[in-house]
Amino acid sequence: MSKQRWICMNCGKFVYFPSVDAETRETICTHCRKPELVEVPAEQLTAAGVA
Repeated sequence: MSKQRWICMNCGKFVYFPSVDAETRETICTHCRKPELVEVPAEQLTAAGVA
């Protein structure tokens, strides 16, 4: 079972449950609160041995 996950291009951490900014409705990083998340494809995770 693969989970959806993102990587933050600002702080470089993986995010599994991103937050949503109340004002802008943007998906934001739970660590640094910046809207710079990029979804990581499941195939890439499997290749890296993370999934």
